[in-house]
Amino acid sequence: MSSTMAVNGVRHRQIPSAGFFQRLALKTYKGLLAFVCCAAFNATPALANSSLQTHGGSASAVVQISVIIPAVLRLLENSHPLSLLVPQDSLGSRVSATQRLTLISTLRAGFCMDLQLNQAQVSAWQVSVSGAAGAWMQRSESGYRLCTRRPGRYDLSLQHDFDVRQVSAASTQTTQAMDWPVHVSLNSP
Repeated sequence: MSSTMAVNGVRHRQIPSAGFFQRLALKTYKGLLAFVCCAAFNATPALANSSLQTHGGSASAVVQISVIIPAVLRLLENSHPLSLLVPQDSLGSRVSATQRLTLISTLRAGFCMDLQLNQAQVSAWQVSVSGAAGAWMQRSESGYRLCTRRPGRYDLSLQHDFDVRQVSAASTQTTQAMDWPVHVSLNSP
């Protein structure tokens, strides 16, 4: 608290005493203590530590705040045709389709995505990826594996080319529908 006094008709402001600063430091310390208690009871990801030191009339406060980012790997979008129309002929057919994936990862080491076939009618399969800056794709035992090495948001476009065997030899239709043949699973590397 400051007050003013008049000397020779001129107002002068008095400087607060050292006791004022000690009271201010104590209030600041109590505020930090209340913040730490609230953070602990609300289980927020921010943690705070504080300390108060007084040395002969002066006060100092130290605040250390740690922010912990939880590990998240979330698939926001996986859009593809629900089924593929397969033209029927005696040898089989080639069918192409686009799959769009949007993922968010906070994992420091990145993530991997395994693509596997789940339809017996598919005899061969090739995949190309675009929009995958910082990601790479390679063949695996069960299909393909797409991996990244850093956290971030990824908007991927996968172009699939399937060689499909004839679904039914007894069918007289010129096209038949086949369920989407690719299964996606996410994991950390």
